[in-house]
Amino acid sequence: MKKSRYVSAFILVLLAAALALAAGCADAHSEGSDTTAVLETAAETTPISYPARISPYIEPVEPDSYETAAETQPEVTPAQNDDAQTQAEVEQIRTETKQTQVETENTEQKPITLPQGSREVKTEPSRKHTRKEGGRSYSFVAVGDNVVHTGIWLEAKQRAQGREGREYWFAPVFDEIADMIRDADIAFINQETLMGGDELGNSNYPRFNGPQDIGRDLVDLGFDIVNIANNHMVDKGEVGLRGTIDFWESQPVVMIGGYRNYEDYKKIRTIERDGLKIALLSYTYSTNGLSLPQNSEFYIPYIDYAEIAAQVGAAKKVADLVFMSIHWGEENMFAPTAHQVSLAQYMADLGVDVIIGHHPHVVQPITWLTGKDGGDTLCIYSLGNIVSLMVAPYNMVGGVMTFDITEGEDGWFIDNPVFVPTVFFYATNYFSQKIYLMRDFTEELASRMGTKNYGFSTNLSQLRGYVTNTIHPAFLPEYMH
Repeated sequence: MKKSRYVSAFILVLLAAALALAAGCADAHSEGSDTTAVLETAAETTPISYPARISPYIEPVEPDSYETAAETQPEVTPAQNDDAQTQAEVEQIRTETKQTQVETENTEQKPITLPQGSREVKTEPSRKHTRKEGGRSYSFVAVGDNVVHTGIWLEAKQRAQGREGREYWFAPVFDEIADMIRDADIAFINQETLMGGDELGNSNYPRFNGPQDIGRDLVDLGFDIVNIANNHMVDKGEVGLRGTIDFWESQPVVMIGGYRNYEDYKKIRTIERDGLKIALLSYTYSTNGLSLPQNSEFYIPYIDYAEIAAQVGAAKKVADLVFMSIHWGEENMFAPTAHQVSLAQYMADLGVDVIIGHHPHVVQPITWLTGKDGGDTLCIYSLGNIVSLMVAPYNMVGGVMTFDITEGEDGWFIDNPVFVPTVFFYATNYFSQKIYLMRDFTEELASRMGTKNYGFSTNLSQLRGYVTNTIHPAFLPEYMH
């Protein structure tokens, strides 16, 4: 009899827990709802918490303390290019740069192999360009980290009810910036989290996987370039990376940052617009200490100076401009690290035209860099988050980077860079998710942000300050001055 009472009590506890979980995910949380009650969900659905530093990333004293691709990838015989001379030149760059690193390691006092760079913000390019008479111009927009925490897809699932052909519907979150994406000639996004397939299930931090409907909505919104090189790209091992690559290669976008093998990586991705050809390169500082199986052919583009030099050299031979997507820096830090600054200058010296940075989950400065040949590089150190359920107000501030690519008398050039700030809103029940232009964000919305669940209160002045204290007014809309 006593044992029976214990069993009954245990069953009642289980039923109570199940009911509580069901209540947290119930359909009563309709789109637009905003209760003050915290959504009770399983631990898996808890948004990422701060601080969220993940080993093994440590700011190096010497740039060459970073792992190189040669150390982390198996040896691969280079493929023969149709242009044998070009291929030979590229391989020579790889060899010479790696040899320089070896020589540096063997010296008693290790000199810095990358330029020191400068933290001074330059608001104008060093060269003045004139638009060619009758010359063409194309608009480019870029947004930062799209981090799909569990609450994001839970509300997307709710929105999709009764919507034919979709189990999840994420597009409404982007409504306020949808026109900017759709109207741009070229649009870029850093897709931070995997979408490796339904068989892997949906999962939250620290090993993300989300519904592929995310990607379908991004395509419908008008994104043309999707980057997947980031510290979460191996969260689900080779199967998750393969599923993500398979998905994006089935879509009408240029996917960068994940490659089936080393030969695939060396095929420079490009995007074209009526006579303009842009080469697209991508690297990440880490994959959170996770790695692919030793026998895997899939290639992770870790930051490697020899590879960057070789790929930029190859890209300049096949395209008018070279854009670099790079996952780097320290999370939640508004200032770029010494490594970011030196690596940015290194890429400017190689002739990269635009650097699109992400990973810190907050905005970082924008500046013009001058390469050693006098060329100009637009460097956006970090775009911040565009979507996420992280815990602090500063993680909710991101933006849409806009600029023009204009045909000049002496070739194509980058013009009119403007960073349009955004705020990602979620309520205290983690729902009512939406990207707002900061121009339209209100004090009332700031007072209701779900970050208060973690003890963070905020106001409009504070949110604006994350931008105005970080990004020079020359790169901001008038209303942010």
